Amino acid sequence: MTTKLQAADQIRNLARLYKHMTEAAELLDSIGSLEQATSEAQAATAAAQAERASALIELDQLKNQISEAQEQAAKIIADATTAAAQTTGEADVAAQQIRATAQNDATGIVNRAKAKAAELEIDAKNLVSAKKAELAKATEELAKVQAEVEAARGTLSGLQVQAEELRAKLQGLVQSL
Repeated sequence: MTTKLQAADQIRNLARLYKHMTEAAELLDSIGSLEQATSEAQAATAAAQAERASALIELDQLKNQISEAQEQAAKIIADATTAAAQTTGEADVAAQQIRATAQNDATGIVNRAKAKAAELEIDAKNLVSAKKAELAKATEELAKVQAEVEAARGTLSGLQVQAEELRAKLQGLVQSL
């Protein structure tokens, strides 16, 4: 009978050991999943930062285009004014006609330049607004991901503590065998 009782005790010990090993495997699966989620969150953060940098570069280019358009408009106005001033020495009728033509041309050019500048400014403002919205959304998503990462780290820390406790129990069980 003693041999049978000992065999029963040994079988119970093996069953407990198997149960703890199964729990340890489940904990390791959870840790692996958390590490994967952390990697994905870091990749999403890097992509959002790259997109923000690209938007800022595009904004600078639009500002430069607006500045160039304004400079061109000023030059066109200056050139038109110079042309009009040169014609004042000619005959009165011809001078008035040339001045009127130059003024109309200059006004048309100025109006087109102002319209183009206003259009570019509106486009730039719309782009800036859109990029700000995208940046705000990306920042919000980043904050969510960071919060999830922090929560995952907290969970991971708790799981690590549990894993250490299970390791200690496993070592105790293995040593008791």
